Amino acid sequence: MNQVNLNQDGRQVKIGDSVIFVDSLRSHRPALVTATFGPCLYNEVGELVDAMCINVVFVSSDPEKHDSWGRQMERFSSVPSVLRQSESIGMCWKFAN
Repeated sequence: MNQVNLNQDGRQVKIGDSVIFVDSLRSHRPALVTATFGPCLYNEVGELVDAMCINVVFVSSDPEKHDSWGRQMERFSSVPSVLRQSESIGMCWKFAN
C-alpha cells in the first residue's frame, strides 16, 4: 500500500479546517479540526482503504450546556472520515464544502 497525504476527493484536511461532524444521532454539526492522524492508504488498484481520523470541537446543541461564557464546547477525538464509516452509522466527518 502507498501512503499519500490526501483525503476525500484528493484534498488534505488540516488543523483549523471547517468540517461537518456527523454525531451518533446522525445530526450534522459544523466543527473545527483540532488534530489529524496519518495519511490515507490506497491499495495497489487505487481504492481507498483507510482515511484520516481527526479531532473536532463544536458548539453544543444542548441548551442546558450553557455558562457565563455562552454555549459550551464539545470535543470528539479519533473521528473517522465518512469514507471509512458510513453517515448512516454516524460518528464520522466530511468536508464542509
